[in-house]
Amino acid sequence: MPVHDYLKGRYGFNLSADDRTVTVTAPLTQVLSNNPRRVGWTVCNRSSYPISLSFKWETPFGEGLLVPAGGGVVSMFLEEDGEAVFYPVFARLEAGTATVWVYEVVEE
Repeated sequence: MPVHDYLKGRYGFNLSADDRTVTVTAPLTQVLSNNPRRVGWTVCNRSSYPISLSFKWETPFGEGLLVPAGGGVVSMFLEEDGEAVFYPVFARLEAGTATVWVYEVVEE
């Protein structure tokens, strides 16, 4: 059975994926907006600086989900992380800029 057919049978709808590069500037950049159609996401930190991810813009650097420099990855999936997958995600950086790769899977 093709994966597309399996996923449609499992979830009852088609999925699509999108990826993009986001430049994070200190102190804060939104990398994912609120999206109730999202089923999963991944953020990979390609920079030389650690970043932290959070669901609230006021969360200070160092709290939330740490994404180490040089390829650190954080991901969330609906079946493991529940409704937090839908929430907006903010990247916080102490100084400078960082480049992150964002991969998002959503209901078509």
